[in-house]
Amino acid sequence: MLEARSNSSSLIFKHVYHNSKMDEAKLDKICHLTRREVEKEGIKVKSIILFGSACRADDFVPGVSDVDLLVIADRPSRGYLEFYIDKSRIDATVLTEESVKAVFKRGHPLSFMLRRGIVLYDDGTYRSIPKEVKITDITRKVLRRSAVVALGLAIEKYLQGSYLRSVSHLYHSVRHLIRYKFSLRGRAENFPISDREVLEKAENLKEVFLKLVKMRRMLPGRSNVRRAVDEVIDVVSSELKLRSARLDEIERFREVSALTACEDNGYLVFRIRCADGTFELREKEVRNVESILC
Repeated sequence: MLEARSNSSSLIFKHVYHNSKMDEAKLDKICHLTRREVEKEGIKVKSIILFGSACRADDFVPGVSDVDLLVIADRPSRGYLEFYIDKSRIDATVLTEESVKAVFKRGHPLSFMLRRGIVLYDDGTYRSIPKEVKITDITRKVLRRSAVVALGLAIEKYLQGSYLRSVSHLYHSVRHLIRYKFSLRGRAENFPISDREVLEKAENLKEVFLKLVKMRRMLPGRSNVRRAVDEVIDVVSSELKLRSARLDEIERFREVSALTACEDNGYLVFRIRCADGTFELREKEVRNVESILC
């Protein structure tokens, strides 16, 4: 359903999907508070689009799923805001109109998500942007990198005892990986968005992805999460043809406060900040480094 109403000199469009778990009052609140947070920096908000699992009732897990927003602003900003509304974490990406046009033009994976988004507020800016989607080298590069980055976050949260967050990142890692594999040969119009669509395209990764979909709705214990982390390390390194350290080698580092993952010259590389310093783990090789960033 597409509704429009006048508000001063602007026209606000509200696109309420029947399959979203959030009612109109909740969407109104998210829209209002997001505008307030962004405009604290003296930035004018031109459009707000809800995207991701919050648009899909079957995929959204309260207390686990983040609420993802795209905010189109009148000028560049720091690019990202994170805050909470009613215990839901709001992740707002703030871009200019030209940057959003580039998202579609370059084939960034975000363009596919936005095509199924919910427009919470628009002064006409977002409506005027061409929204053709296409699979490009940028699509593949971002999805491949995202699978690795999400795996690093999953390992970090596991080592810190945040098991549900770890499972959520594992789920995202495998979902990115499935979409990456699809992007190597699939057509843009069939790009998988929902969990059901991702499962249909998962091929040999269907079992592990379905397991993670179910685990996100549970309170998993340490042993189950450890097995899942170990399995996803194997899956990501195997599918991307990368040499990787095992989880038990990562667990040797004491009191891990941060961990990142990246791909480098055929290796799945981990950088680890722990009680003894900051290290890089490349398969079995360990060396001191200055930065946690790959």
